[in-house]
Amino acid sequence: MLGVLFIFVSVYLCFCDPVMGDEGKLYVPEDLVSVYREKVVPVASMLTPNQFEAELLTKLRISSETDGREACNILHAAGPSKVVITSINIEGNLLLIGSHQKDKEHPPEQFKIVIPRIPAYFTLCKISS
Repeated sequence: MLGVLFIFVSVYLCFCDPVMGDEGKLYVPEDLVSVYREKVVPVASMLTPNQFEAELLTKLRISSETDGREACNILHAAGPSKVVITSINIEGNLLLIGSHQKDKEHPPEQFKIVIPRIPAYFTLCKISS
């Protein structure tokens, strides 16, 4: 089973959070990483990986803001015009890097947001009614 969150807004848009893992640990079998890379990423309009997922998808170690921006460029080349790497941990700082490439002929517009650190650990939880 692919642990991927797809939201189809219309026939033309596909928002994808790859949900493969975090902090160096996979949530899915390792065999599925290539499926994400080859089948899922190319059909996404917008992709929202975390640092670990972006590294798996791009085969690029992200150890700087420049690396994060390059990972966005690699992901654009694979398909999605919008990429948001939701959490990049660099030297104790937490960054979000967003990137939008309007068309392949122009470089993407990119931005970063520095996220204040909260000294706590949060994990996905489900609230049931």
